[in-house]
Amino acid sequence: MQMHRSMIKPVLCAAMALAFTTTAWAALNRVSYISTTGNDTNPCTAKLPCLTIDHALTVTTPGGTIILATAGAYEPATISQAVTIEAVGVDAWISTPAAGNAVTITTTGNVTLNGVNLRGGGFGTDGVMVTQVGVLRLFNLQISNFTSNGVEFDATDGEMNVSNLGADSNGNDGLLVNATGAKAYVDGSGFDVNVNAGAVSELGKLTVFNSSAHFNGTGFAADGGTVTLSNDRAIFNGTGLGVSATGKMRFVNCLVSDSTTAAYNVAAGGLLSGSSPGTTFIVPGQTHTGHLSVANVLE
Repeated sequence: MQMHRSMIKPVLCAAMALAFTTTAWAALNRVSYISTTGNDTNPCTAKLPCLTIDHALTVTTPGGTIILATAGAYEPATISQAVTIEAVGVDAWISTPAAGNAVTITTTGNVTLNGVNLRGGGFGTDGVMVTQVGVLRLFNLQISNFTSNGVEFDATDGEMNVSNLGADSNGNDGLLVNATGAKAYVDGSGFDVNVNAGAVSELGKLTVFNSSAHFNGTGFAADGGTVTLSNDRAIFNGTGLGVSATGKMRFVNCLVSDSTTAAYNVAAGGLLSGSSPGTTFIVPGQTHTGHLSVANVLE
């Protein structure tokens, strides 16, 4: 059958539109894969993985997932869209061979990092630097040996949920919350051998549950922000609990032991308050600076 000439143009246009749509969708993966043996000329599939997180982001739909498929070291990344980045069942890490952050996050979307360790090697600046985010979730990470902070959360009005994080041997803080309106919740995590504080709020609110701080300058600190501690341990730190003149810290069911300088240090004007009846054990024999505020009555 012979097709009428007037029908040819619409059919061709429809075919071209379908081809364009198919190509556009094919260029974006809901799940992308990278590997230490990958190549950024690949399409970031399981069979043909890419090499870097930064490139994988360009071919991953916002809100999609990037999987680190093989063990080994990966390059630092800047995250500017909603995404989940995870390594499950492999020893994968992001390393910083020079000054700079392992992961920089600047997006209004939600970001999750799961199972990806961050190694500063004594060169990197921050393990995770957050300037903007909707909700940041950090699960099952070890962040070590950065010259500044393990995690620095500077996202105004942002939210952060942390579980099973280890932040150790960093040149400033293990975890720093430093933004107006920021809200951070930490569960089941450890902060060890950080020069300044294990976990600290300078601005915003930080709640820490079932976690520990050892061998830091200060275990937990409210340096201008608000900190709530529940079922936490501060042991073998210089100062167990530290509160600045504008800081607020409340604690319940905690242990403060073997502080080398002071069990707690409260500047004039600061608030450090336990519970009534008391459920926290501050081991006798430790000195302290400042005074506890009136205890909060358990209801």
